[in-house]
Amino acid sequence: MYKKDGEVEHVGVVIEIKPDLQKATKTLVILSQWGLDGEWIHPHDCVPPLYGRIAEVWTDRRRL
Repeated sequence: MYKKDGEVEHVGVVIEIKPDLQKATKTLVILSQWGLDGEWIHPHDCVPPLYGRIAEVWTDRRRL
């Protein structure tokens, strides 16, 4: 879920989790639709500015 000014502006579906063992981080790969621009597969931190910043991730997985 992406928020801007405290309001939900965008949601997407996590389709992959890419671990970076050297940095001890994970990148979420998201499938989402950007208005009339169609569907995009993108890193979680790469969305148009009008959608805000990633604020929450929901999952049914036991570990993320």
